Amino acid sequence: MTGVISRNWNQGAISNPAAPQAPQAVQQPVAPLRTIPEGQPDSAYDGAFVGANGQAYPADTPISRIPPVRPSDGRAPIGTMVYVNGIQTDKATQSTSLQNIANTTGYQVIGIHNSTDGFFSDLSQCLKDKADIGRNPAVDTLADTIYDSIKAGKPIHVIAHSQGGLITSRALTHVMQRLRLEDGMSRADAERAMSRIEVETFGAAAG
Repeated sequence: MTGVISRNWNQGAISNPAAPQAPQAVQQPVAPLRTIPEGQPDSAYDGAFVGANGQAYPADTPISRIPPVRPSDGRAPIGTMVYVNGIQTDKATQSTSLQNIANTTGYQVIGIHNSTDGFFSDLSQCLKDKADIGRNPAVDTLADTIYDSIKAGKPIHVIAHSQGGLITSRALTHVMQRLRLEDGMSRADAERAMSRIEVETFGAAAG
């Protein structure tokens, strides 16, 4: 029994064994960070996260694990933004935009990529986003990211350009639906939960 004095009669000594150590918590190994290989068609990056050095990460990657784009002058970031690009923007162009936003705002930035298939295809997708028709991987990734932030009680700052505004608007609608249907929130409660979302748009098709 713990704490009972034991006698070692063979040695004629009295000993009080140390209390047993509590078992150490077993740390789960962290899975390697998966990336999407470079040199793919832009559609391969649709809905993916884009971080430092233009590296793309699958949409199911925890955003906290993605290396963000930081201001190039070495200053400490004042916060984190999630940037959704507009039409006719490939991953390399978005990566340049991420650095420009970081340098201008002082934030560290992570992109959600809205891939391009050319002007007319992108325009068609804009119309579908406006009507909330069909699937857009960038909408799904942004909606999941916002929803996860709300459930974790964390604020989130989204900046969107051009079609990115439509994507953001559509994602916010999906988040509201999830809070009400999956979590059983009233509209008022869902709106309160979403009050920590900050959205900025520029040149956007929807605010």
